[in-house]
Amino acid sequence: MAQEKWFTKEYWIGEHNWNDEVRKQFDLPEKVWVHDVTLREAEQHPGIVLKPDEKIALAKALDELGVSSIETFPIVSAQEKEVSAEIVKMNLKTQLRCLARWLIADIDTVLECGAKAAVVENTVNPWVVKTCYSLSEDQIVKKFAEAVKYAKDNGLHVTAMPWDIGRISLPFLERVYKSIVYDGGADRVVVSDGIGVTLPWAAPWLVKKVQSWVPGIPVEWHCHNEMGLATADMLGAVVGGASGVHTSLCGYGTRGGNAPTEEVVLNLEIQMGVKTGVDLKKLYPVCKLAQDLTKIRMPGNKAVIGDNIFTYSTGLSIDIYEKCKAAGRDNAYVPITPELIGRKSGIKIELGKGSGKSTIKRRLDEYKITATDQQIEEITVLVKEEGTLRKSSLDDSVFLDIVAKILQR
Repeated sequence: MAQEKWFTKEYWIGEHNWNDEVRKQFDLPEKVWVHDVTLREAEQHPGIVLKPDEKIALAKALDELGVSSIETFPIVSAQEKEVSAEIVKMNLKTQLRCLARWLIADIDTVLECGAKAAVVENTVNPWVVKTCYSLSEDQIVKKFAEAVKYAKDNGLHVTAMPWDIGRISLPFLERVYKSIVYDGGADRVVVSDGIGVTLPWAAPWLVKKVQSWVPGIPVEWHCHNEMGLATADMLGAVVGGASGVHTSLCGYGTRGGNAPTEEVVLNLEIQMGVKTGVDLKKLYPVCKLAQDLTKIRMPGNKAVIGDNIFTYSTGLSIDIYEKCKAAGRDNAYVPITPELIGRKSGIKIELGKGSGKSTIKRRLDEYKITATDQQIEEITVLVKEEGTLRKSSLDDSVFLDIVAKILQR
């Protein structure tokens, strides 16, 4: 196979994603900025509390990763305000954008931290706002624009983020976006589906709608994962021409979480050819750091960073992998190599019910143990039986006990 955009030494991904017929439907930017919200959203994830030094460590790691901006929420506590101020003093390449609700007190707190940029947000769902705050639609539009203008008048670069856009009528959304830009002066706007109900093919359509209402203003996308759509929605938004994506390491976030930074970035870079400025080889180490600090581990089948991505347990899979590797393509059976995202090279093989003779032979070779074909057959049978009995993979001590039993006969 020729060296193509979908085939390199580090990945072999979907050829049809690059088909001209497919890509002509898109309005892809050459590059998007990644606004990582881990420092804020992670603490809205049930069970996560990050200490100040841990947040500083994550901020440094995200800076080295190469994300465009990061986010804190200084109004939450005095400690959070101090952390935000400390990050400002660090002079990172990555910009700090502090979150502020559409409240003057929130914006003042951002200013007191010394931050130069803010994400001003609030739900604009008319029913919710009326029920919770007793505000009419006219009052919603006015209040949001006034908050944005206050932030702008005080020297902040403002990204305005009205949320719950997936459940709001287009005419009212148009009023909101035009007001926060033309009355408030927002520098950027976000299409934020904070409830996670937008389908991936609706995302580019919504981005284009907002672009048509406020031409020339960069449009970003923020969404949550209650319906399992967050990553797909992010990619859909970029297909529609979104300039930025809001993501969180490992998908940490309130309720169902956010779009995972590692999933969105990897797909944008190698599947879509959109540059993000992120160092792919740092994806896994930074996500590992986040898991160490939050104490919330990812399931084995988690996309991109799950332990199972490069783990094999069935004999057939291992046999195919070995033959492809011998032919010079380690990634013929997986889309990427571990090294691409900063993982240790090679694969992990687990022994158990699904093991075949080639798997057993491979593990014996690792221990430099010689066995006849008949002995390998007998070891395989016992490994399968033991794996079935235990309903789990076998660690090497159990495997070696089985081997010793057969070889001693």
